[in-house]
Amino acid sequence: MKTKDAFKTKSQIISFSLRLNQSLFLPLFRSIFTRHLSILRLRSGQVCNRQLSWRLALCTLLFAPCFFSISCSSPKPIPPQLFRAQELSELGVKRYQESRYDDAFAYLSQSLEINRAIANRAGTARNLVGIGVILIKIGKFPEAIPLLEEAVRIQEEIPDREGKSESLGALGLARFYRGEKAQALENLTQALSLAKASRNKIAQASIYNSLGLIQREAGQLSLARDYYQKALKLNRGLPDPLSQASNLNNLGSLSLEEKNYPDARKYFLDALKIDQRIENQPGIASDLNSLGRLEETQGRREAALDYYQQARAVNEKLGIGYRIRQDLENLIRVYQALGQSEKTEGLKKERERLRSEFKDLR
Repeated sequence: MKTKDAFKTKSQIISFSLRLNQSLFLPLFRSIFTRHLSILRLRSGQVCNRQLSWRLALCTLLFAPCFFSISCSSPKPIPPQLFRAQELSELGVKRYQESRYDDAFAYLSQSLEINRAIANRAGTARNLVGIGVILIKIGKFPEAIPLLEEAVRIQEEIPDREGKSESLGALGLARFYRGEKAQALENLTQALSLAKASRNKIAQASIYNSLGLIQREAGQLSLARDYYQKALKLNRGLPDPLSQASNLNNLGSLSLEEKNYPDARKYFLDALKIDQRIENQPGIASDLNSLGRLEETQGRREAALDYYQQARAVNEKLGIGYRIRQDLENLIRVYQALGQSEKTEGLKKERERLRSEFKDLR
């Protein structure tokens, strides 16, 4: 096979993978696949379209591992195992989009095993990041951190500056949720610098959002708002409704802390509208819980109960244990305030059962 033909073959393979899945996955990583495809097209003499649809690039995190370590300077045959890794990644993307995180985790872990076996280091790093993000999603922050640290080390050695910025962003978020705030801030600051250098607006928006979370936790509400607004501005420049909804929810939470209830309600409802339109079930549950907090803060407990119950119903369908337990905590708190002891005790028993029996990775 001639070198030029080899490039075209790889470009066609990646183009096919992009067409297989055009729905949402992880906005933080969606630019990677587009970047690799552009390189292949340039070297094969094709016209390089750098303005590929953002939706096409959203499948990058799980598909990209199968192709990143293929050299564009050599027509070496593609190892057959690489196609199996790609197949597993496709299944992982689909399951993630269905909020079936246990299946997504399993498929991506199998892809990781293959990439390690064939010494596909870049693919290994991407798999590690994918698994790490899933673990963050289900609240397993301690397990996510070493995987993301390994991904960063690999990307430093390859090197992959853009990939490293994305991995550091995920690592910073995991450390923030773990309570390691100083390290989280260090990771996110470094990630932002790399993202700016590579002009990766997607990663920049995600990192600004995470920096806003840290500053809000530290009580620096003005600085947190500045970061959230920067993230929202970047995301509005991209057709990225999932991230826009997340930004709006964060701005609503900030307004709630500032007791600016009208703005908080507007932000939460705007976020809910977007999440419902794109059928982002985890986002819908978060928005409903946020509206419940708003009602509870203002003493409207019955309205709060309605939102909390709706959120619980969504999270039970998703099967995410730590989210369901939080829903129960919300309901217990409100029922106690209403003096409904029978409801309260029933929910407490259910909470204890979940603590002992429920597996988060379901």
